[in-house]
Amino acid sequence: LDVKFGSGAFMKDIETARELAKVMVSIGVGAGVKTVAALTSMEEPLGFAVGNALEITEAVDILSNKPDSNPSLRELCIALSALAMIHAGVSHSDLEARETIDHIISSGKALETWNNLIAAQGYSQQNPILESLPKAPVTAECISPASGYITSIDARRVGEIAMQMGAGR
Repeated sequence: LDVKFGSGAFMKDIETARELAKVMVSIGVGAGVKTVAALTSMEEPLGFAVGNALEITEAVDILSNKPDSNPSLRELCIALSALAMIHAGVSHSDLEARETIDHIISSGKALETWNNLIAAQGYSQQNPILESLPKAPVTAECISPASGYITSIDARRVGEIAMQMGAGR
């Protein structure tokens, strides 16, 4: 489980997120499912884009091994996948899991698996899921007028603005 905390998350601080994670893991284990949780920060947007369809596009870019895919989002996906592989007994170490994941992505197997999952839901190359996802009626690209570093972004406010623009579920 990926339990988020921070300004853009349901749980605002790590302590309450940790308590939620414990409860959720307990429920999973109680149901007979091997369950682990990772606590991850949502103090700022994880990807370059905000909104369901745009975020799925970013995830598919990672599965497609696009060189310009978001490195922070890619790292989170790989870290969570490695954790799942270790706890499933598929890999014995983080390094082994990461090497396997890298091979799966670079070989095209990750994108092939995505395409198979999507095809099982009735989508095809002629009817791609990304084109059928609801999109906000307004999109805006924000480009900085100067070079420099962004030191923080209020994820909650970004989410609120995105919802006002029509990116809500």
